[in-house]
Amino acid sequence: MDLIPPQGIKLVLVDVDPKFIDFKDTLQIFNVSDNALMRPLELILYRPQQKG
Repeated sequence: MDLIPPQGIKLVLVDVDPKFIDFKDTLQIFNVSDNALMRPLELILYRPQQKG
């Protein structure tokens, strides 16, 4: 990724594995140890354009 996040923002790279991700389904992102204090307020999916 050629992105530089602002302070307080975390970038996460999601590998597309057809065993776990089906483009016809809703992508659900969660953390099993999540709690209300640590939960992000928003999530933005950035998908760069494919070259060529």
